[in-house]
Amino acid sequence: MKKRFLYFFAYFLLSQVSSYSQAANKNPMMLWYDQPAKVWEEALPIGNGHIGAMVFGIPAKEHLQLNHDEFWSGSPYTNYNRHAGPKALDTIRRMIDAGKYGEADKYAENFVAEKVHGVNYQPVGDLYLDFKGHQEYKNLRRELDISKAVSTTTYEVDGVHYTRTSFASLIDHIIIVKLTADQPGKINFSASLTTLQKAKLTVTGNNALALCAIAPEHSGLPGVIQVAVNLQVQNSGGTVQKGDSTINVQSADSAVIYLSIVTNFKNYRRMLADSINSAIIIAAKATELNKQAQQKRYAALLNNHIKAYQKYFNRVYFDIGQTDAAQLPTNIRVANFKEGKDPQLVSLYFQFGRYLLISCSQPGGQAANLQGLWNPHTDPPWGSKYTDNINLEMNYWPAEITQLTEMHEPLVSMVKDLAVSGQSTAKIMYGARGWVLHHNTDIFRATGAIDGAWGLWPTGGAWLCQHMWEKYLFNGDKTFLQSIYPAMKGASQFFVDVLYKDPHTGWLVVSPSASPENSHDGNSLSAGTTMDNQMVFSLLTNTIKAATILQVDKAFIKAMQIKAAGMAPMQIGKFNQLQEWINDWDTQMTGTATFLIYGACIRVV
Repeated sequence: MKKRFLYFFAYFLLSQVSSYSQAANKNPMMLWYDQPAKVWEEALPIGNGHIGAMVFGIPAKEHLQLNHDEFWSGSPYTNYNRHAGPKALDTIRRMIDAGKYGEADKYAENFVAEKVHGVNYQPVGDLYLDFKGHQEYKNLRRELDISKAVSTTTYEVDGVHYTRTSFASLIDHIIIVKLTADQPGKINFSASLTTLQKAKLTVTGNNALALCAIAPEHSGLPGVIQVAVNLQVQNSGGTVQKGDSTINVQSADSAVIYLSIVTNFKNYRRMLADSINSAIIIAAKATELNKQAQQKRYAALLNNHIKAYQKYFNRVYFDIGQTDAAQLPTNIRVANFKEGKDPQLVSLYFQFGRYLLISCSQPGGQAANLQGLWNPHTDPPWGSKYTDNINLEMNYWPAEITQLTEMHEPLVSMVKDLAVSGQSTAKIMYGARGWVLHHNTDIFRATGAIDGAWGLWPTGGAWLCQHMWEKYLFNGDKTFLQSIYPAMKGASQFFVDVLYKDPHTGWLVVSPSASPENSHDGNSLSAGTTMDNQMVFSLLTNTIKAATILQVDKAFIKAMQIKAAGMAPMQIGKFNQLQEWINDWDTQMTGTATFLIYGACIRVV
């Protein structure tokens, strides 16, 4: 199964390693642990929808792993197969009509992308803070207050109480880390930046580090996205000096680290400028962001961030009771949940999902990818891309129903991009109008079929348009509907053109296609999968409603009505199940009938 965004962080909650602590957790919206993170999955995520970090909470060597939502490998490209097209499509359809599914799967290799099967979401780098003598500590507590979007680590060394506060500002667009102690002159550390990318590190002045990096090539596509990281340290008391590759703070009462991350990405087709000029531009912008933040008091930076975050978070309050279990570390609570004595963990988990969406999907940024915003790997699982046969949609299911409508904006923007980039794929591969999206895309909005025969699933656009229609139903905003209607119309035009009359039943179906992540007798392709029937019927129906509301496209409304009326109905199989395919290919029951819900499909297994 994929490391999906919400599922991934469910594992994150479970994976924390901790011993029992008597410290009471009086904030019901707090995730907390009494040991530092040993692996990346145990660190605490912070983000402002554009930049993010995983905070490890390690006393002797604090670690913040850094990401920017626009930092991806490769360069703009298209991945439709120029050597395939409608003739190959007809060949596959004939094989499916003849029941030669294995041959259809094999021939589909001629239809999927020849070379590029998507690029990879990249890590920017790592911030390390080295504290000599802090290997032996006690009373450690690291926490994530999801009511404020602030991570805090506290611990004691030699009778001194240390506090580290980290947040990714929604207002000032930087990551801020404040280091304090309850005794003067006790803040001593070295700050360093590292990266897995091709990069140049510069120590600028006594208190600043500048890292410039470029993303790697991918499948022959040169890396063109550049990133600039600027780190500046402001100390209160003591001294700050530069080393060969570090910033060293000695005997300070406190220190604040300002960290900005900027890329040269402009849109899915182009970067800011040529590589030399864009590096200069983004480095200057990163420096300026930090200078602007430093003109404000730390308290104002923190309060403004919390206020901006709570504008979203405080819209929903969910309370089903609280017990003494809330006094335990979060990982202990998760392990004990089966005992049924911790109802508040349910509301915490619910709000944690909202926290993640606020933190990784903000207006003007990129949509939440397979791991949201947080990724440490240059070759992450499934590229940490956008898998739109379930994952991308699943990330945004909470957006409207949990009062986070603004977080939907990056997905809306992505759909508008895809409605343009998908036109060439529709025309060249299917000979169709409109636009098409197969099961995967990335920051460059590629829309061709990838991976294998199972990638020949052309219904991604229909599912994403379902999100657009439902967003309209929540807000009733005709201006929004008008803005997204071209994407809905284009997706519908594609299916009006490619719906295919099944010779065995006479129904209109999508062929070839697949039921995502499933197979029949080991084969992927078929005609008229239930998921497609439902998604396309819904798309046509919703587009008809949208056109009627906007009073446009009367002739096209009629064409959609005719196509929708001819589509295959749902089928009930021999086990009284809703079939996953037109053919009744479910071969056995496992124990009592259990319904498996996958997207819009329900079947008995």
